[in-house]
Amino acid sequence: MNKEEILERSRQEQNDEGMIDAQNKGNKLGIIIFTALFCFFAVFNFVFDQNNDLLMIMFGSFIVAEAFEKYRFTGKKKFLPWMIGGIFVILLFSIHYISKVVSAL
Repeated sequence: MNKEEILERSRQEQNDEGMIDAQNKGNKLGIIIFTALFCFFAVFNFVFDQNNDLLMIMFGSFIVAEAFEKYRFTGKKKFLPWMIGGIFVILLFSIHYISKVVSAL
């Protein structure tokens, strides 16, 4: 396969490496912002005696999704405790939140 054939195949795939790089940088920035907002509102809710259940459910979901994809890609078992811990957080806080809402009815 010569250079022109390789370039033509690359153009046909329509994978723009610049766009992939921008998306990766955006994902990293999103993780930083999401984590910062989670920390801020977790502390804020604690100070003002508010419920953090939904925040914990969302953050646990994020942890599970991130760890699952890393585990699936690498096969490294070090991501399994993060998945298990995240699932535990999701279940625990979901049960707590749902029971509080139902009991308030």
